[in-house]
Amino acid sequence: MGAADRADTKLCLPAKHEAVGLFYHYNAHVNYLHYVIHAPSVLELLDHIYSRPVDKAEPTQVALLMGMLAGAAYFWNPTAGVFAAEEEAKHASSAWLEAALEVLHQARRVQAVCLEEVQATIIVSYLVYNLEGFSSRFRLLNTQALGLARDLSLHRMDDGPLRPSPHERLIQSEVKRRVWWHIVSVDWLLAFTPGPQEGTYLVNPRHMAVNLPQNADDQQLEHGRRLPPTQPTTMAYFLQRVRLAEICRHVADAMTEPPFGLRQTDSATLRDLDAHFVRFLDCLPPFFRLDGDDSSRQKIERQFPHVGIQRFLIHLGVHTRRSKLHQPWLARGYREPEFAFARDACLQSSRTVLQVARLLEEERQNHAFAPTSRLCTVVHHVTMAAVVLIVDLCFTKARGAEEERRKLEIVDACQILERSRRESAVAEKMLMELNDVLKRHKVHLPPVMPSTGPPIATVSADYSGFSEPVPGVQLPSGQQGNAAAPFNSLLHESVDIGFNLDIPAWDKLFADLNACPIFNTDLPDFSL
Repeated sequence: MGAADRADTKLCLPAKHEAVGLFYHYNAHVNYLHYVIHAPSVLELLDHIYSRPVDKAEPTQVALLMGMLAGAAYFWNPTAGVFAAEEEAKHASSAWLEAALEVLHQARRVQAVCLEEVQATIIVSYLVYNLEGFSSRFRLLNTQALGLARDLSLHRMDDGPLRPSPHERLIQSEVKRRVWWHIVSVDWLLAFTPGPQEGTYLVNPRHMAVNLPQNADDQQLEHGRRLPPTQPTTMAYFLQRVRLAEICRHVADAMTEPPFGLRQTDSATLRDLDAHFVRFLDCLPPFFRLDGDDSSRQKIERQFPHVGIQRFLIHLGVHTRRSKLHQPWLARGYREPEFAFARDACLQSSRTVLQVARLLEEERQNHAFAPTSRLCTVVHHVTMAAVVLIVDLCFTKARGAEEERRKLEIVDACQILERSRRESAVAEKMLMELNDVLKRHKVHLPPVMPSTGPPIATVSADYSGFSEPVPGVQLPSGQQGNAAAPFNSLLHESVDIGFNLDIPAWDKLFADLNACPIFNTDLPDFSL
């Protein structure tokens, strides 16, 4: 990288005290979502960057710093300071993101691969995901991160002669394991996520030799301490995410027969796959369970403030994928007793997704956390849950109080998305795509008044069966009212033939939704 390129990099860096402040914000409000750094080491790196002229700075280290600055600015809130307003933070986030991507591009021409380059690629890919969804740029960055990690032989770091030497710092080895297993978990999670990559993954577990990272905080690593999986740490969420990724890989392996889906799966295999998700929920440590003891959870959350959000994100991820597992039998389960259990499981998990999404909103309101509505994963989960409920309502011809209750569930999901669109370009895009797809298939839902409907189903603490969740939770008072503008057209303007669609028509509807830009193509550039 030439001097001119380094000078351009300097223009993108804030004053050191602002960089330190934003890093602390990143470490507190973003890092817990994808823990691929060692915070004390990054602070040392930051001091190193600012202690010398910019033309002496390593480009990949600068890219790593700018990636974290971009993430901190994207998830900014007023408690972080530095910026006067949200729009200013968004502008800075966009500038740092593009600068980080450019520095990484330039560095690959002149510099050997290093760990900071892999970390920077992971961090910017996560931000791109939240801005664009499962875009081609996001998928390309994930593939690049995997290739870079293999160039560093991270996939063999615990294999015989490549095992870390006694002289290599324990911290460095653990960070490498965090980086590798993050890449692997994303790869396997995407294998059971709608998009062109569904049903495939790039990392074969037989072609790697990397121990799982320790369940230990950064400070505990420095003292060589490790804790059992049942103990809360900053790595506990990371390790549960790896467990879920392994289940998704197992489901993808069951999709290997043409047409590379689950439609030909027999009921016994389907029950076996479902059991993986049920066991996952049953084996969660108490602080990640929805039915845990409130007093003990409050004590844990005082030490680990983000455990609540992590708990909800885990359940969103599990239940969305459990619902997706049974989605092909949603309509068939209404007519074919053999697959009635699949319909029940699909609906139960979709309703749980919406309840957990509301709990996540409450968690955000009760704490000074960065806006969770900017998380693309929440938008994705809520959208797919809404579609499942719409399909089932139209297909089963519910009437009377049951019809009103189920309409209210759908409106509640629409309102969650409507609130998210104020802070998420992906949410706004999904609202438009969902509206377009449903109108294309001529699905009509009569307008409802949420304030007069029956209560929405709450989360069931029993994951061992397929029973419906128990009714009992009303919409929060602040969420009463009609669905907002995009869904008014959905509710009022479509042609009322939804109840007459046959099973192939609903299959086509799901296929169209899986082809939405959130899963396949680039969205327009983030508008600031």
